[in-house]
Amino acid sequence: MQTPVVIYFWTSWCPYCQASSQAMEEAHNKYGEDVTFIGVNATASDREQDAVSFIDEHSLSFVNVRDEGGGIAGSYYVPPVPTTVFVDGEGIITHRKTGGITANEIENHVRLLKEG
Repeated sequence: MQTPVVIYFWTSWCPYCQASSQAMEEAHNKYGEDVTFIGVNATASDREQDAVSFIDEHSLSFVNVRDEGGGIAGSYYVPPVPTTVFVDGEGIITHRKTGGITANEIENHVRLLKEG
């Protein structure tokens, strides 16, 4: 069994992504030793410099990658951003949330991931 993962798809111009990013950062700080948090910037719908500024402005410390061609989003069937995907230690998607996500929602799903 591997480490569970939370994959967060976002863009710099999305107003819901701003609040959700803060909630994701809080969860990463709280659960980052047990669960891997990965941000995926939908670079095909964003500008690289805006994405870099967004990460800096929101002090995001979890790993963030660029999805320039949309291949990562396509692999997870991501509609619009923000979208958050919870993957258990077996690699199975246990939950997908499209739209803004709160710290409480993240915490509830992370708890379920940790329980296995």
